Amino acid sequence: MGNFLSILAIILVIPLGIATNLLTPKVINWYSNYSNNTREKRIIALKKELEEKRNLLKNANRLIAYGVISILKILILTTLSSLGIYLQNFYNAVIQTTFMNNTIIFFGVLIMNYTIALAATRDAKLFGKIYNFEEYEKKVQESILKLENKVTEK
Repeated sequence: MGNFLSILAIILVIPLGIATNLLTPKVINWYSNYSNNTREKRIIALKKELEEKRNLLKNANRLIAYGVISILKILILTTLSSLGIYLQNFYNAVIQTTFMNNTIIFFGVLIMNYTIALAATRDAKLFGKIYNFEEYEKKVQESILKLENKVTEK
């Protein structure tokens, strides 16, 4: 039963992580349409994000360091997740734990896998933006312009 739940957790967590990363900017942009204060904060955030990506693009060493750190984080979390699965199987085989112990380990593994999926998709999106920087820059500039026009309209 423990292996089945762990596999189910991994299968469910990856689409949730991807959906979260894809929907968050859309929700923030939608919300920015209803408040001048939120809109102005969003414009500042977009400009800051664009500048950060521009700096990463200019500095290859920082980009490589970011990639290495990202991979190490994902490897550490994957190791901890695997350890959780091992502990769950060990407890089931040797100690015959209660349902509560299995549930705690299961949700710990689920949270770690969700964090792995979030980190991996976030970093993949970042590298995609850097790889296609001109296209990304154009989209962000259009978003900023659209938001600035809404500020001046009201």
